[in-house]
Amino acid sequence: MILIEQASVVLDEVTLLPPTTLVIEAGSWHAIRGANGAGKSTLLSLLADIQRPTSGTVTVDGRQPDGRQSWFRQQVAALLAPPIVAPDLTLHEHLTLIATSWRDPAPHERALVELDRWGIDGLARRFPHELSSGQRQLFALATGFVRPSTILLLDEPEQRLDASRRALLVAALRDRQALGTTIVMATHADDVAAAANMVTWLDQTD
Repeated sequence: MILIEQASVVLDEVTLLPPTTLVIEAGSWHAIRGANGAGKSTLLSLLADIQRPTSGTVTVDGRQPDGRQSWFRQQVAALLAPPIVAPDLTLHEHLTLIATSWRDPAPHERALVELDRWGIDGLARRFPHELSSGQRQLFALATGFVRPSTILLLDEPEQRLDASRRALLVAALRDRQALGTTIVMATHADDVAAAANMVTWLDQTD
């Protein structure tokens, strides 16, 4: 369970996230919605231990998020920004490297499964700089899905995806949820949010 109790973030006297309370049950799919500047990304950054709350608390299974601890890294996969890529590795090599680092018993095959999931298996031997913006987003999603996790954090995963690719995203998220993964995502897409179990609106605006 993820428990957010009156958590807020204030930076240089600017409120990035107003006091927010939220309970996210294990295995649920939770969509965070709101206008630009409402605090969606900031809320996700608290869960990923990229930021700490100015006030209030955030706990994951009763513990404070801590990216320096192995239990947290093993549980939480976060795709909150474009992944860092190596210009001389192909898409398949990138995903194989990630799968290997997480001790997948068949990393090459695992990488191929993810490329196929996102409909970019024909691009396996391409380099990241050779992709279109939509293809780059699909590859970014593959980097988040290729590793194991029990909690998956996503910031606007629908970016640059057309309707058919958003349908791929929804299907992939449903597959992960069926495995027991807790999903927390910020989204502006009505069709993606409609597939979630719960939707929370943040009201603060720029």
